[in-house]
Amino acid sequence: MLRGLATVSFYAADVKAAREWYEKLLGIEAYYAVPSVEAPAYVEFRFGDLQCELGIIDAKYAPHQV
Repeated sequence: MLRGLATVSFYAADVKAAREWYEKLLGIEAYYAVPSVEAPAYVEFRFGDLQCELGIIDAKYAPHQV
């Protein structure tokens, strides 16, 4: 039985803007950002009873299709 997810990740062209959008949607701030909060390439949220993780990754790191 599926009881939750560990991590779901999305790619975004503008991680900072995506972080702000998800902060408004979820009502919480991202708890993790690298390399910095001001210029993130990756941010992560934890939410819900099972502390599911939502990661936002800079689209420049997305795998390319051949």
